[in-house]
Amino acid sequence: WIITLNINSVNKREFFFRDLEKMFKFSSSSKKFAASFDSLIGGSQVYQEVVRKARSGLRNASRVLEVKAHGGLITAGLPESIQKAYVDHRETFLRCIKEKFVGRRDKVRFIKQSIWSLGNMPSQRFDGIVIPFGLTKEEVEGRVFESMFTGLANNKLLTVVVPLARGGDQADRFLKMLHSDLLHGGSFDRLKFQFQGFADYLRSYVSPHLASVESVTKAAEKAGFSIVSQEKFGQSYVLLQFGKLF
Repeated sequence: WIITLNINSVNKREFFFRDLEKMFKFSSSSKKFAASFDSLIGGSQVYQEVVRKARSGLRNASRVLEVKAHGGLITAGLPESIQKAYVDHRETFLRCIKEKFVGRRDKVRFIKQSIWSLGNMPSQRFDGIVIPFGLTKEEVEGRVFESMFTGLANNKLLTVVVPLARGGDQADRFLKMLHSDLLHGGSFDRLKFQFQGFADYLRSYVSPHLASVESVTKAAEKAGFSIVSQEKFGQSYVLLQFGKLF
């Protein structure tokens, strides 16, 4: 774009400023989404059911990993004795996770890295891997599941939470249930301004690109995982658990 600005072209300058405006809008929306995620999703009673179910498969773990960790809501609540690692490319999310460990003695590692650049994990390094809030279609088509298959120990679980929020109607149903959930818990009035920004971001950037249960399952099985369980939580989430069975 530096080159473009040096060219005497009105059209190209208009394109530049249009793209610049889109970039700032996306960056601002992303920060609001990250800042509100912990309060809104963490305050959801439905998601807490998902969390409890996911944690039950990590009871005997000694080293766990959350990939595209968001707020680290699933593994941060595990005992201090379990080593924890978090991968996310957004600094805002990693800061939210760090705050959960203030005053605790957990051994925790934070990795600011895109899921696209995970590369090959050390063989059988983790005995539990969690993806807490879905993947995009593009991420599912990448090599992320192959990498996690290498990094997961034999006979252990990969847990994937798939939000049912793809497309306009489905995203609106998801948001309606989240709204109802927060109202029932008595926290919506306190979070209503955060909720609006969260909803705008979900509709504009996330929901059209989220992978489906079917595409996640297909990609995981292609990488060598076997489906162990599939459980639906209302109209909001499906919890998938895959085993590395050899």
